[in-house]
Amino acid sequence: MGKYSKEDYEFEKNKQAILALAKEQNYIKKQHPSVWDYELDQFRRQKKVDRFLILGGLCGLISLMISVFLFLNTMYHWVG
Repeated sequence: MGKYSKEDYEFEKNKQAILALAKEQNYIKKQHPSVWDYELDQFRRQKKVDRFLILGGLCGLISLMISVFLFLNTMYHWVG
């Protein structure tokens, strides 16, 4: 019962080779992230930029309204 056939040795050898290859591919995958990871990072960065631009646009509109109000208020005091 303790003896292995040639097929068992061949199977074990192939199994070890496959496990070594899987470990190597996992190591390579950690070194070089997939395209999906790059796209996800780009999406997150773009989302932050969009929020920043929306905030800047809102501040610009508020400052424009304040400027117009102050200008009209000054004109009203000059005229009347």
